[in-house]
Parts: sequence; C-alpha cells; structure tokens
Amino acid sequence: LPTLLKDLAQDPRTVRRRALTISAVVLLVALSFGGAYALQAQKQQLCAGARQAMDEVWNLDTIAAMRQSFHSTQRSYADDSFARVEKILSAYASDWMAMRTEACQATHVRGEQSEALLDKRMNCLDRRRSALRALVELLAGDIDEKVLDKAVPAALGLAPLSACADQEALLAAVPPPADPQVRRQVKDLRERVDQARALEKAGKYQEGLALITTLSKEAHALGYFPLQAEADYSLAELQRKSGDSKAAQTSLHQAILAAARAKDDHLLAEISSNLVYVTGYQLAHYSEALELSRLVEAQVARAGDDPVLRADLTYNLGVIHAMQVKYQQAEQHFQSALQLQIKSLGDQHIKVASTLAALGNVNKRMGHYQQSLDQYQKALAIWQSVLGPDHPDTAMTSNNIGGTLMQMKQYDLARKSYQRARTVWQNTVGEQHPYISMAENNLGQLCLHEKNFGQALAHCQKALAVSTKVLEPGHPYFEHHLTCIGVAHYGLGHAQAALAPLERALKLRLAKATDPLFLAETRFALAQALWDTDGDKVRAYRLASQAAEAIAQTDPSGEQSLAQCKDWLQSHRKPPVKVRP
Repeated sequence: LPTLLKDLAQDPRTVRRRALTISAVVLLVALSFGGAYALQAQKQQLCAGARQAMDEVWNLDTIAAMRQSFHSTQRSYADDSFARVEKILSAYASDWMAMRTEACQATHVRGEQSEALLDKRMNCLDRRRSALRALVELLAGDIDEKVLDKAVPAALGLAPLSACADQEALLAAVPPPADPQVRRQVKDLRERVDQARALEKAGKYQEGLALITTLSKEAHALGYFPLQAEADYSLAELQRKSGDSKAAQTSLHQAILAAARAKDDHLLAEISSNLVYVTGYQLAHYSEALELSRLVEAQVARAGDDPVLRADLTYNLGVIHAMQVKYQQAEQHFQSALQLQIKSLGDQHIKVASTLAALGNVNKRMGHYQQSLDQYQKALAIWQSVLGPDHPDTAMTSNNIGGTLMQMKQYDLARKSYQRARTVWQNTVGEQHPYISMAENNLGQLCLHEKNFGQALAHCQKALAVSTKVLEPGHPYFEHHLTCIGVAHYGLGHAQAALAPLERALKLRLAKATDPLFLAETRFALAQALWDTDGDKVRAYRLASQAAEAIAQTDPSGEQSLAQCKDWLQSHRKPPVKVRP
C-alpha cells in the first residue's frame, strides 16, 4: 500500500493539478498584496502635494530676492536680520508641509478623519499659506529700514499652525459659502486682507490702513461673517497703530459681533482682549476696561482656555493697573502672564521679553531697582538672541537698563548703557531719529542727577533739536526735553531762562493724561523758577504743593523728591492771596 500511494503521488495529472492550485493561490495572494500596495501608493500620492504647494510661496528664488531686499537697506544689521527671518520662515514652511501631509493622510490613508474635517483643515492651512505669501512678497520687495526693523517680529507673528489641528474649533466654525462664485470672492478678499495684515506687521500703517478700509466695506457687502470679523479686526489694529484709538474701538466692536456670528470663539476672545487694551490703555477708560475684562475671561475659557490668550489678557490688565499707578497689582498680572507665556511659548519668545521689560518698568517705579535691573537684563538677553545685538529694538532695553542704574546712583554704569544704546541707534537709524533724541535726553537727565547742569543743557538742547526735525509738535518727547532744559537753566542760576521752556512743558503735560510724576517734576521746577524771578508767588507755592501731593500719592520710591518739595515749601512762606477790593 505505501508503494501504491507513492506511485499515485507521482501521477503527472495529480502533480499538474496540485501545481496549478498552488500557483493560483500564490497569484491570488500576490494580486491581493499588489492591489493593496497599489491602493496604498495611490492614497499616498494623493497626499504628496504639500511641497509643490509650498514651493509656490517659499522657494530659492524668493529667498534670494529677500536676501537682496534686506541687504539693499544698507543697514549694519540687515544681513543678520535676513538670516533670522529665513530661519523662522523656513521652519514655518516645513511645519506647514508636515501638517498638510498629516491632515491628508488622516483621511485618505489612515481613515481616521472625515472628509468634512479634512476640508476645514485644508482651508485653515490655505489661510496660513496665504498669510505667509503676503509677508514673503512684502519682505522680498523694495523695503525700507522701518520694515527691516519689524521683519523678525513679523515673521514670528505669523498665526500658529496648531489651530489647523483643533478639531472642535474647526467643526464649530461657520462653513464656507455654498455658492462657488461667492466662495471665490471670499478667497480673493481674504488674500488681500492678508496683504493688509502683512503691511501692518511690517509697520507700513498708512498704506495698510488705506487698503483695509476698502476691504472692510467689501467684506460687509459679502455678508460672510468669518471674513467680516477678520477684516474689521485688521482695520482696528491699523487704526490703533496709526493713532486713531477711538476709531479702533468702534471697529473692534464690529469685529466682535462678526466673530460671534461666525462662531469663532478663539478669534472672539482675541479681539475682545484687544478691546480691553484699547479701552484701558489708549483711551484711559480704566473702569470700563476692567469691567469688560471679566467678560473676556469667560470668552477665553470658552475658547479652550488657551494659555496664550489668557496671557495676553493678563498682560493687558497689568498695563491698565500700571497706568493707574497700581504697581503691585500690575506686577502680579505681569508675573502671571510671564508664567503662562514661558509655559506655552518657551522662555526665549519675544512676548516673554516684552513682559520682562514691563516688570522691569513697574519694579523701577516701585523702587525695587535690583529686581528691575535683573528683569531688564533677562529681557535684553532674549532680544539679543532673537533680534541680534545690533538691532535698534535690542538697544531700547539697554536704554532702560541705564534708567534703572541711574536710579541706583550707579552713574558710570548708567552712562555706559545709555551710550551703548545711542551708539547702536547712530549706526542703525542715523542721527536724525526719535531714538537719538531719547538717548540725548536720557544722558541729559543723568547729568542733572550729577549736578552737571552745563552738559545736561547741551544734551537736552540737542534732543530738542532732533525732535523738532522729526516729530509732530505735540509729541510727548517735547515735554521731557523742555523740562530738562528748564531744570538745567535753573541749576546754572539762570532762573529767568528756565521760565519759557518750563511753561511750555507744563502746558503740553496739562493738555493730555500724562504721568503724574512727570507733571510733578515740571510743576516743582517751574515753582522754583517763578519764585526766584519774583513771579507769581501764589502760583509758585500752589505748583510746589501740587507736586508734593502727586509724589506722595503715586511714587513709592519718591522719598527724596518728596522731601525736597516739602523742604522747599517749609522754607518759603506761603504768600497771602490778594483779594480784589
């Protein structure tokens, strides 16, 4: 029997049938694997367009044009700024491509995401690419030094890509218009809004304002709320930065309503936080802004309690408290904002530097000079890392450090910081620039502290000459220059010469909501000059009394200034008020 079975197994017909069966199975398996592989490859191919899409915006030719554009400004820091911008934008482009590919694969390869969500993610990413294109085209064009100075912050200010992965927010938003023609109009208008935003980020406010004013009207005519909110918000930002705070407040109200109708919780909270800033800081309506902030806190919570949004609101509240001379509350808000920023943005972000600088300002006003100095120096390290050591904005922090060192009576170190800032500004923005007038004024103030009135007068007269050439007559710098000149004249024994600049400075400071301590400084200087020239002594005594009262109420570190005012009041008998017969 074994032999028979062996013989049957060698039967050619049996062997042929078995071979055919095995071949069929192998072929079926191969076809199955091949088909699956082909299908998988086809799906992968569907998601392979990210690089081509980005190459239309960010490519070697564009990068070369941008390098030449920066270099042509002939600023000493231009090439360094270009290298920093290129690094930021290249990383943004790379992250964009990775997210676009991931979004596509989530639907077409892994099958874990709906087509509807994919469309929303792609629309979001298209918006980010449009904003990138607008900025790149601007920076690769014919730029000036003002645009150059803002190039790095503008690149860092591109909207984060993370929002394009926020499933809940994307699904809740109002969908694009159903009508294809209206959809095309929305797309075209959004790209132009992105151009206006790029102009705003680059500091070209008037040009951006002219463009966005028209675009806002067109957006209202289309009636698509998401676009309307974006256009009105951009309009408000350009109005605010152009100095029209009241118009900005009105535009923000319109943008808030449109964002609510668009069901965009994140944008609604962001716009509302900016309204708190405009209302409280720029319009000085403190109570209104603080009341509004309670509502905005709820909006931030509804938007997912985004730490960046909460930090922005908290920072704005710190600014408002500082404006009210409530320095302890301001410090608490700035510290809270700082912790949120470090946690969400990292400890080297420009927002962290700005908040550290704000803390430095507040602590200087409270007389906490060492804390102020530490915070300024941390801010300076970040600015140097992000912008470079020779950037004009970096020099501003060196200037602030000089102010703190002056209050600490470390006059030699203060002078070095002031001179360092002035040197950077001379090499970057030139001699005829507001930064130079600021630097000269600060050096003059330092000389006043040292009782070197002759040098103080020279510095502040130069500051006034520069400001007269480059600033509008009502600019706040004039108040500082004129007060410095008046105090220097008085210190030199020229009380009569001190009167005119001090009277002019007082008039400028009374015409606006100026810092009460600056106002006190001018009042006390004018009081002394009036008395010594046998002027209106009743007025002189009143001015000195007002100065003492302001210092006592608003300056925790003003013991020396307050004592000086009180000593003067005690040594000068209050004159009787003449009563008309």
